[in-house]
Amino acid sequence: MGRFGFLPDDYAAIAGLYRRRDTLCVEGVYSHFAAACSDRQSTKRQFARFTALLERLRADGIDRGMAHIANSPGLFRYSGMALDAVRIGSALVGRVAGTSPAQTGLRPVGTLVTTVCAVRALPKGSRVGYHGEATLRRDGAIAILAAGRRQGAPCVSRRDRLLRRFPTAQIGGQTVRLIATQSESHAIADVTGLQVVTGGCARIDVNPLRVDGGVRREYL
Repeated sequence: MGRFGFLPDDYAAIAGLYRRRDTLCVEGVYSHFAAACSDRQSTKRQFARFTALLERLRADGIDRGMAHIANSPGLFRYSGMALDAVRIGSALVGRVAGTSPAQTGLRPVGTLVTTVCAVRALPKGSRVGYHGEATLRRDGAIAILAAGRRQGAPCVSRRDRLLRRFPTAQIGGQTVRLIATQSESHAIADVTGLQVVTGGCARIDVNPLRVDGGVRREYL
């Protein structure tokens, strides 16, 4: 990933750390998959380079100690790459990128509880959200929710919009579609034909890892 540590070609420096016996004792070596959720070929290349380094240490009689490289996608999407340990992050909340709950056997957790700020009636053709990201196809009503990207509200991509595949929220036991979510602090739901009032409670399925640290957490 280029952030810290050594390049694979820095073998002399890596081996030198292991051979120091004065004030340093190296107990292991690790890397981190950069794109295990989306790029199988680069992930396999990265794993091959890492294990080649491990083999070179072994051939030189160096005890490498614990070795690990796999994150959550690496654990669930690839076999034989776990090595001595894995570092799971997204798996803790059951939301491993590039997989489905059926593949991982994990249950997604994380619900954002927020408030309906306002309810508005709008005519057909009204554009709502930043850059007019959504256009009403009929006369209807929208609810503005106090939950935007900062609070972890899921974004609606252009592809999702073309496929009419929208994230949802629960308001008063009713499932509503989130049609505009690009704001930092608000989302817009289509509540046409539903009984929704200002001040009501809304619940949105969110990834806790993407929720701003200032949002209060409750663990159940």
